[in-house]
Amino acid sequence: RISYLPLDALAWIYLRREDGLQSMGCRRVPSVQSYLVAVTSTGVRRKFFGGEAPFDALFAAIAAARPAVRTGYTKENIAAFGA
Repeated sequence: RISYLPLDALAWIYLRREDGLQSMGCRRVPSVQSYLVAVTSTGVRRKFFGGEAPFDALFAAIAAARPAVRTGYTKENIAAFGA
């Protein structure tokens, strides 16, 4: 499924990484999954699976196109938008 958000709707974006176990045959191996979490100005949260996408380049492109978007999982952003 393809999903998108217009840049004008974004208020905060951050990277979320989760440790997990992935089944490979009869074994389970540790893995890390990366997600881009986008929060809109109305408070809607969307999680986009990115695999090994170049998130640093994406964050830089969004910051250049729309400097008002907050980036990163920081205390200030958590206080402003909630965890």
